Amino acid sequence: ELMCGILDKSVVGDGKKTSIFFIALRDYGNLEAAALMNRLAKLSARWSCNQGFSIGLSDVMPGAKLSKRKDDLIESAYLECDDYIQKSRSGNLENLPGRDPEETLEATLSNVLSGVRDNAGKICMEELGLYNAPLIMATCGSKGSALNVCQMVACVGQQIVSGSRIRDGFTDRTLPHFLKLSRTPQAKGFVASSFYSGLYPTEFFFHAASGREGLVDAAVKTAETGYMQRRLVKAFEDLRVHYDSSVRNSAGTIVQFEYGGDSLDPYCLEGDGKPVIFQHNWQHIRNTVDVLPEDERLAPFQVKYVVDKVLKEPRFVRWTNEYWRDELREYIYKLAERLAELRVAYGLDAFTEQPDGLLDAPVKPKTRGRKPKNKPADNGLAVDEDESRVLGWSLDKADGRLVAAARRVIDNKLLVTHNVLNRFLDLCILKYQRSRVDPGTAVGAIGAQSIGEPTTQMTLKAFHFAGIASMNVTMGVPRIKEIINGAKNISTPT
Repeated sequence: ELMCGILDKSVVGDGKKTSIFFIALRDYGNLEAAALMNRLAKLSARWSCNQGFSIGLSDVMPGAKLSKRKDDLIESAYLECDDYIQKSRSGNLENLPGRDPEETLEATLSNVLSGVRDNAGKICMEELGLYNAPLIMATCGSKGSALNVCQMVACVGQQIVSGSRIRDGFTDRTLPHFLKLSRTPQAKGFVASSFYSGLYPTEFFFHAASGREGLVDAAVKTAETGYMQRRLVKAFEDLRVHYDSSVRNSAGTIVQFEYGGDSLDPYCLEGDGKPVIFQHNWQHIRNTVDVLPEDERLAPFQVKYVVDKVLKEPRFVRWTNEYWRDELREYIYKLAERLAELRVAYGLDAFTEQPDGLLDAPVKPKTRGRKPKNKPADNGLAVDEDESRVLGWSLDKADGRLVAAARRVIDNKLLVTHNVLNRFLDLCILKYQRSRVDPGTAVGAIGAQSIGEPTTQMTLKAFHFAGIASMNVTMGVPRIKEIINGAKNISTPT
């Protein structure tokens, strides 16, 4: 629930189910969502023309404090790396599972050095001013990230080629500038300079090596993933949902008895893989449904009774699955328990069970539609005589003002009436039915595109920030290619 604060890309529409654009599209339809986008785009463009936004060299100039913190960070990382190198040479470094001493050292050093860039990024985000242009862009989500800001201001960081530090291109060393068999950070591709300060020649060579890999990846992966998606689409293009919720091909062969196991369309879900987010919808109903003074307030046991009764109605049994009904029941039971806790906290009976002597309020015909007899207390608030009688309260003896005040506080915190509860249940089943996949949906082609699109976004060998040096082909496009081709000899059998 967005009450106030900054309205940036992550809130308006960042491809997430919780963004304002998606909620407008799901709850109010295409036309309203398009109108919202148009208005916001025009407003933003007009504001940008008046306000202006620019970036200059002064924005990436590190202050003395930031430079000092960066130098300390890099120095401590170098000392840690030297310690690991000494341990490895003396044979005291414990091997990682499934790796020899050389691989263990590389993985350990890479882990330490990759952490330097991440930590330097955090320092930049803390030290740069509130009106720093790169920081504003990274924070609001328009362009870049903390990593890009860090590379401009603090340090470019460890360069990775094919998932490991720069390999030896000459005999036992990466470049002629270093000693043979050197494993120090500087000799294996760690760039301590920033783009603002400029790179030393050796750092420039290392950065060029990892930059070339990025260019090659972009060129090679496009063709590979495009062909992979085409094959998937041709294989699945005749799969569609039938009127019995099954997925079949053009020959009528059943591929799935129920689409996705629940017949729900992922596009229509509200987030977290659920068709209805109960908390969000409860808040919506509470904020939009008017509660009149004469509306009957439900006790906790009545809330449970009503939900059990409604969930047995044919519209719920026929159109929803048991798992979702149990989730809905559990959510409302928790509301009832919270209501009971509030009543106890303010000195009223919990009413979690139907007490003896109380009319079967929501069930007996003679009580249906009967307005509660209210007696005004000294402060003008209404006090229900039925509840007072059952609990043994006499308004003449007990302080009616305290009871009325307690009820008013409870109503402000959690008010459940027949109308509110029924409207909430109606909204839940409406949204669930909207989430069901339509018969005739070409789920095969959609499924193929759903695999193809993120695969195209991947890098050929995923660039890593965790610093695991021996990143192998179990990640990214090569592994997906193996799965789809049904490769008999996979590159990582264990």
